[in-house]
Amino acid sequence: MVIMFGFLVLSIGLVYGTLRVRAWRRRLALPGSKLPRVASEPADNIFHAPLKRVDDVRLAAVILMIQIVRTGRPIMTSEKTRILDFMVEPLGIGDVSTVFARAWPYTQAQMPFARIAEDLVPLLCRRLTDDERLDLIDMLAHVAEAHGPASPEQSAAILRLKGRLISGVPQAGSVPRSLLRAG
Repeated sequence: MVIMFGFLVLSIGLVYGTLRVRAWRRRLALPGSKLPRVASEPADNIFHAPLKRVDDVRLAAVILMIQIVRTGRPIMTSEKTRILDFMVEPLGIGDVSTVFARAWPYTQAQMPFARIAEDLVPLLCRRLTDDERLDLIDMLAHVAEAHGPASPEQSAAILRLKGRLISGVPQAGSVPRSLLRAG
């Protein structure tokens, strides 16, 4: 009898959880709806919590560079090389492999870039000057184009991040030069 009662409670919990996840997904599929501020699934809470604890701007920049290429496809060798080059030259990171290994777990394949960036924007706004923010945007654009032209999703994500970092809506002429393509 106790086993049947336990099975019944477990079944009800699974059905309830499934219905909640479906309701969130339906709500997100509505036109004009935005991602909720609260994570929609328990696994997201586990994933997002560490991002808010990142306190190193250089680590945050590496996380964003990795995520911009992991958003649509697996990271390619040319993209990884570009990231490592940026880690050495503009960012001045000495132990590149260690920092790359620290940044990797913060990223996730097929995760929208905005979900990662939203937790890092306050740190970047607090610690970077306007010129450094524009340099970060240019680095992201160059990393996105390392294996070929940036995808429309990558370009849109970079422009959205630029708008959030510069504290205004990006104007028509404010697209990074590297994202402008003739045809």
